[in-house]
Amino acid sequence: MVIVIWKRPASKTKVVNGLIDSKLSIDRATRKINFSGEPEEMLKELKSVNGIGISIASAIMTVCYPENYTILDYRAFNSLMRLSYWPNAKRNEKIKESKQINTLGVYLEYVDVCKKVMENNKPLTLRQIDQCLWGMDFDEDEEGGLGDLLKHLSNKEPYNSACKCSDPDCAKCLGINCRDKNCLTHTNELKEAWRRRWEQANKKIFPYPKNY
Repeated sequence: MVIVIWKRPASKTKVVNGLIDSKLSIDRATRKINFSGEPEEMLKELKSVNGIGISIASAIMTVCYPENYTILDYRAFNSLMRLSYWPNAKRNEKIKESKQINTLGVYLEYVDVCKKVMENNKPLTLRQIDQCLWGMDFDEDEEGGLGDLLKHLSNKEPYNSACKCSDPDCAKCLGINCRDKNCLTHTNELKEAWRRRWEQANKKIFPYPKNY
């Protein structure tokens, strides 16, 4: 569950309920993945649990098998397209959200492409390749990335915190990233409701006091 909380905190309660509905414990689910053998079957086993999509499944596989898997992320994906590693990528094509590439077929191809990048950039690991690709897109992104922030700092203007995300259930935006007080997607009411759900979920999954 630590991996789920790290990758997408808002999904932890849904994943716990999914495991209960599937009558699986974390231990049994992990063993099933281990004995599945083939990557596609292992990912299908994870996706069969309600609440686990390709994005979270990729994070779990990366932590369990860091030499063979990497995390599916739209920023890293954008860098692969920019560097012409991704086949048939259109010029200046850009992905705005991970859900645009959140399929099993895309992920398996994504892993293969990242491994090719790793082979061309030894001795970097898959995780280091992921970090480099993510950082490249964040560094060059003029909308919501480092370039956007530096532009406003250089002009001595207040940073424009207008939210660009269109996902009303985005946990990162609801919990931390959305600083737009007038955001129509992540309203203050939604942010407050998310915080309440987060606190309630914490009490269920981590019932002990913080100083325990």
